[in-house]
Amino acid sequence: MKIAFAFLFMMICCGKLFAQSKEVAVEDLKWVAVVSETEASFTFPPTNKEKFSWYKKDTPTDNLEYTWSVILGDDKSGYEFGPVLFKPGGTRPRSGSLLDLIKACQHSLWHNSDEAGDLIGGYGNANVKDGKVRIKVNDGALIKKLFEAKPKTVEMTIYTPGFNLSKHVSVTYRK
Repeated sequence: MKIAFAFLFMMICCGKLFAQSKEVAVEDLKWVAVVSETEASFTFPPTNKEKFSWYKKDTPTDNLEYTWSVILGDDKSGYEFGPVLFKPGGTRPRSGSLLDLIKACQHSLWHNSDEAGDLIGGYGNANVKDGKVRIKVNDGALIKKLFEAKPKTVEMTIYTPGFNLSKHVSVTYRK
């Protein structure tokens, strides 16, 4: 009985992992966070999709459609940055590669607060290689501000119309 219950529990858990990450290559769920004094780099798992659609007709105006975000701290006093795509009013549906989608995104750094958050400005850039989104921060002063407390982990989140995947990722610090 215990073996049957353990097997059922594993099937349920594995089923949820696959259901949540059907657009992400399950065989490569590697999340990477590396910070030095001159560069902070965050790599997300690759996607299985070759074509993406955004500004969809069924998405209400000003709603979030996509994000690859890095979150430091919490939603009341932390920071969040990465490519984000909200559907503006008056846009027509678009489609293209993951790189096209990342280029269409807003690339902003937010300071989270009890009242939602404040836009600070840009964080750096994001690019795509081998289906993986990679976020880079190259401003030493910004890196020092964001990582002064040397957090052990950051939360990395992928949100798309098809799924939402989030993980606390250990930060590797380099000289």
